[in-house]
Formats: sequence, structure tokens, C-alpha cells
Amino acid sequence: MRLNFRRNRSKVLLLAAVFAVTSFGATSMEDSEEIPERGYQYEVHAGLNLSNASISGEGASSNNTGFIVGIGAETPVAQDILSLKAELNFNQLGAENDAFGGMFSKTFNYIEVPVLLKAQIPLTGVSPHIIAGPRLAYLVSASANVGNFSLTRNDYNSVELGGYIGAGADFNLGELELAVTARYLFGLTDVDSSDAEWTNQGLQVLTTVFF
Repeated sequence: MRLNFRRNRSKVLLLAAVFAVTSFGATSMEDSEEIPERGYQYEVHAGLNLSNASISGEGASSNNTGFIVGIGAETPVAQDILSLKAELNFNQLGAENDAFGGMFSKTFNYIEVPVLLKAQIPLTGVSPHIIAGPRLAYLVSASANVGNFSLTRNDYNSVELGGYIGAGADFNLGELELAVTARYLFGLTDVDSSDAEWTNQGLQVLTTVFF
């Protein structure tokens, strides 16, 4: 019952975010008189994760610091207001929690593919944006240690389904175009293959350079 509630809550959150993105884009299109067209763009990005987990049966979770690095492509859907972007990332997540009489630290290294809808208000120099969409992740490696006890990748589920919601701004600096985005990552599926329920979540701050 608890697992279904959490998954349903995350699904509602994702659907609400996607609706907000499309509404934001539609409103911006109505309010903008002249919108410069923007073509297909490639990107490289990197940032930091402050991740933790929603856990049942293993105690409270505290934050774990990791990183994300990747590439992506963005294509316009509605002039310069709505766009669709796909990413290929290496994403390091994890958390710490009290278990087995000590601090239990877990680190997960994923290759992930988010597909995100992006809505922005095109302004001169700075264009605020919001994003939302699903992510599919494959577990490349994992480690967990407390004292003499350790776990490996085989103790966890290989595939994770989740999503992103976030906001930020694009900056046009002449020859250089970049973006800074803060986004929330949430998991919809259980990472732990044991009886304990573990779903990833966390805050991510990302810097993107377009070319």
C-alpha cells in the first residue's frame, strides 16, 4: 500500500509538471509578439547531485554528493517557446542511512536517458525556462558498505524508471549560449532487489553549453 501510494504520488507529480510546462509555453506564446526562431541544438552538460532516497525498513536517509555529466540534443516544437530535448548521461546517485548498527552508504552509477519537455520565455539575453519529463536509467555499478558488510551491483535492480522536474534560465552571451538549471530527480521504481523499498531522489544543479 505504501509503495503504491508513493509511486502514484510521483506519477501525479510528473503529470502535473508536464501540464505546467505546456501551459507555461502556451501562455508565453500568447504574450510574445516577436519570437526569433531557434533551430536544432546540441549540448554538453555537467553538474552536481545532492541525492538521497525514500526508504522503508532501513531508517532515515541523508544526502550523498555525486555528479552528472552528459550530452544532449534539443529540437523546437513550437517556435522558440516549446522544445523537446533528449539526453545521454552518466549519473551518480546514492544516500546514507542508519542500518545494521552503523552508517550505511550506497552509491549507484547510472547511464540514463531523460526525454524532457522544455518551455521558455524568449527574452533578450536571458530566457527563463521550466522542464519536465521521464528518465530511464541502467545501473552500471553499485557499492554499499557498513563495517565489514558490503553489497555489489547484483544486489540491486538493473533498470530504474523515474522523472525530472525543474527550472532555470538560458543565457545568450553572443558567441556563447549556456543554461543553468536546478531540477528535482525522483524514482518511480524500487532500486533494492531485497524486501526493503529504496527509490532514488534528489536535487541536481546543471550547467549546459549549447553549440
